[in-house]
Parts: sequence; C-alpha cells; structure tokens
Amino acid sequence: MPAIARLTVTSGGGGVLVLRAGRYRIGRSRECDLFLDDPTVSRVHAVVVVTDESVSVVDNASLNGTFVDGERVATCVLTPDAVILFGGVECTYEPLERPPVEESTHCAKPGPRVHGTMISPAEERVFNLLLCGHSEKMVAAVLSLSRNTVHNHVKQIYRAFGVHSRSELLAKVLRSQPHKQKQR
Repeated sequence: MPAIARLTVTSGGGGVLVLRAGRYRIGRSRECDLFLDDPTVSRVHAVVVVTDESVSVVDNASLNGTFVDGERVATCVLTPDAVILFGGVECTYEPLERPPVEESTHCAKPGPRVHGTMISPAEERVFNLLLCGHSEKMVAAVLSLSRNTVHNHVKQIYRAFGVHSRSELLAKVLRSQPHKQKQR
C-alpha cells in the first residue's frame, strides 16, 4: 500500500513516521510505532488513524495532552501542515497527496462534564468522537473496539446524560456551554 502522509518530529531527537492505511501508536513505550523519548509523553500518548477518508489523531487520555495547531484535542482530523504536540514533543503532519479538506472537519476538545455527569475514560473517548459527528462504525474503527462495545458505551453515555438520541445529547451539551456575549 502506498504511503499517504508522514509525521515528522520537529523537536527533540527527530524522526519520521510514514503513514499508510492503519493505526499508529505514538508514545514513550518502545513498542509504539513512533517512539518519543521525552518525560512529557505518556507511554501510549495517542493513536494516529489513517483511513481512506482521513488521517486523525486520537489522544489516549494522556496526562499532558495532545494539541493540534495550539488547541488541546481529544480527537482531530488532521489538515495539511498541522502542528501536533504530544506532551512537549512537536511534530508536523504532511500529506503526500493533498486531499480536499471538508469544511465540517474540526477538532473535539476534551469532553465537557454536563451538570456533574461522570462517564468513564473509555466512554469519554467515544463521547468526543460522537461530538465530532463520527458514526458508531467509525468510532469502533478509530478506537479499535467492536461495534457492539461502542454501541454499549453510547447507551451508557445516553443514560448518564439522561437523553435518548445523539441530537438530544448534542443539544444538552450545547445548552450547558457558557454563552459568550458578542462585544460591539
């Protein structure tokens, strides 16, 4: 399978990860596909998922976070020339073929807690991908979970938030966010 993109470490020891379709673990563990020897990087800090449609980075509940173009993300579809921080290590993403970027492509910040609602870390990863608009099938592929497991997480998320559908969940999350007054 031909290379689709590359992830280049631009700080620290350097390194390049050539991306083809699949999943790539990024972290401090020597078993990761991209080994980052830095104390600010978690053992398995994040996962890069390459599909026919997109290249995404998914934070693995890391302590110091994953940032794309300066914003902390839980999951993010990468755009050409994106700058990614895994803890304190900077990388750049470069597609080898530049696909068109959809306007709806966006990053999800770590999931909000609505009215003190507590969900597990696994449910929070599913929650963040749902808020990005991913289907349960895509969430399963990104997180390497069975579709049944994802569906069970979704049901538990709905119960925790007291909703019955994704649209109700989104509406509740949006209502819980502080409204910013426009300044004139």
